[in-house]
Amino acid sequence: MNDADQVINNGVVLVEKGKIRQVGRASDVEIPKGYKIIKHDGWVIPGLVDAHDHIAGSLSDLNDGVYLTNPGLRTLDVVDPRNLNLENALSGGVTTVLLIPGSGNNMSGFGTVTKTFGNSTEEMVVRAPGSLKIAQAGNPESYWFGVGRAFMNWNTRYTLEKALKYHNERSEYEKGGVKEGRTYDIVWEDFRGLFEHRFPVSVHTQIYQVMTTITMLRDHMGLSVMTDHSTFDSYKLTPFLLERKMTPVVGPRVFHFDSRERIIHSIAARYWEQGCKKLGINTDAPVVPQEDLTYQATMGCWYGFE
Repeated sequence: MNDADQVINNGVVLVEKGKIRQVGRASDVEIPKGYKIIKHDGWVIPGLVDAHDHIAGSLSDLNDGVYLTNPGLRTLDVVDPRNLNLENALSGGVTTVLLIPGSGNNMSGFGTVTKTFGNSTEEMVVRAPGSLKIAQAGNPESYWFGVGRAFMNWNTRYTLEKALKYHNERSEYEKGGVKEGRTYDIVWEDFRGLFEHRFPVSVHTQIYQVMTTITMLRDHMGLSVMTDHSTFDSYKLTPFLLERKMTPVVGPRVFHFDSRERIIHSIAARYWEQGCKKLGINTDAPVVPQEDLTYQATMGCWYGFE
């Protein structure tokens, strides 16, 4: 499609050095000499992105539920090019995913942005870390000794303050400000990109009561923050997110039976009704099969997201 949402039939896509150079009708696009021509009868769409995903790694090798915060844990070490779920992702047009740890604790570790194809980890990885995964409501309350939100917020802040202290001390040492500075520590090193705004915090949002978390992370600590998962009544966050120019990523349940209103509604549509005109869709694959990402988006529109 072009900017006017017109389907381009008999089209040509020029690709040079892995980048799309031009898209248009065959009558309007001149194919330069030396280009290899691949004829294809069917649809061509841009590669889709899922920003809340678990299929690009072997998560059976990753225990993210040991502590309430896991500052030294990352999914980069379990990226698995032979994961059969990746073939299903490609069959559904999903070419890029954010592989994140689970949501059973407050800070489960660092995610990795990967392609859904490649013969090695090096070929797959786009960015590492891809995000810092934080969950404050819905799942972590069931942590083994039972925790409340006051303690969870305190513990998350305490961990991040330790990470910030490490970052500042390492930065001072690298600038030559001190002769004997903080030694390199692999547990805290990945946080440095977070404080330098090279990647965001993914806040797993099941209900709207994560405002305190977002206020702490974004307003008080100045971090880049996105909300993902965003199910059930998370749409009540819309005014709060718009004020901060944040884009939610909705799923895996883009439509939801509201027992109070006794209707099935689109969570995406509820965001739309409150003024959120731009959002992402995620599957939480394999919770919802990765190849159903387009189905998730379609159902969100069917139930009212315009």
